[in-house]
Amino acid sequence: MHTPRLRPLTAAVLLCLLPLAARADEAVTETPRPSSVPGARVYLGGVTMTPDSGSPGSGGVIGFQSFLGKGGVLNSFWGVEILGVKVNDSSFLPFLTGDFGLRLMPWPEGFLRPYLKGGVGVTFILILPVPSLTLSLGLGIPIGRELVIDVALTARRAFNLFNVNNSLTLGVLEVGVGF
Repeated sequence: MHTPRLRPLTAAVLLCLLPLAARADEAVTETPRPSSVPGARVYLGGVTMTPDSGSPGSGGVIGFQSFLGKGGVLNSFWGVEILGVKVNDSSFLPFLTGDFGLRLMPWPEGFLRPYLKGGVGVTFILILPVPSLTLSLGLGIPIGRELVIDVALTARRAFNLFNVNNSLTLGVLEVGVGF
């Protein structure tokens, strides 16, 4: 009886594929790598203040944000920041803000990581609490596996509910480190 020559060829192909099948099994049981998307960030920056009425001012900011759910395209966050603005070359106006919101980062594992953040919160102007909204556009650049340097432009609108004419807008340029 005649045996086809395909059998030795089939056996050779199967022998070549056997190591690949073993590696595929290892890949399934391998633990996932930790994400390099930061779970928190600290930042410093410059501030410009534009009130609806009164004098504009400029100053600085220091802040902290914590992201819930490390990794992924959409994360929630909470944050606090302290701002100081000099007005009329003599007076100093302190702000304390706290907010929470969402961050959209379309490419969380990319080399350049653009993101958009939006949030709601409370801004204390001196001691007066007022609601505020924030919107940020930023870009992160990973430095190694665990650190990300980022730059963001943030607009914050603080609504004075007691006197609408005293609401104000803060523009912030932030430079931060995520870890």
